[in-house]
Amino acid sequence: MIRMLLILAFCAALLGAGMNTGDAKVFSWKDAAGVVHYTDNQANIPQAYRKKAEADELPELVVVDSGAKPAAPLTGAGVFANRCGKCHVAAYEDKGEKIALLEKAVDRRTRMVLSDIELAAVLKRAADGRYSDMPGMEISRDDLLTIARFLIGKAKREK
Repeated sequence: MIRMLLILAFCAALLGAGMNTGDAKVFSWKDAAGVVHYTDNQANIPQAYRKKAEADELPELVVVDSGAKPAAPLTGAGVFANRCGKCHVAAYEDKGEKIALLEKAVDRRTRMVLSDIELAAVLKRAADGRYSDMPGMEISRDDLLTIARFLIGKAKREK
């Protein structure tokens, strides 16, 4: 019986220690490409950015069960529409004032479809405003690769 009480007391102590969020911090830093990163573990911050990283206390969390299902992650078409759809269309020809991006997925000389890494690099330069008078915009590597893979898949289907 005493052993059982000791085990219960130990478990209660562990649970109580795990519930304390007063010491919880989140660290943020901006990399050379201007992308902001977040972590709760200071060891995950690259050495070059540790001195500039900012630490913030996490707010106390209140869990509310709304009964709503979590949103599904965006598909390639969804990320394209969200990040590029205001000015661009996933087609070979411009549509009205929207500029076609599908041609960027194909090498002009070889007519071969680019790799996702190659196309993501082209899209990054475009997002930085290097090809037009469009103001630069921040976009994550993951979003660039998702958009590139979406455009490549569409280019292969329409080729």
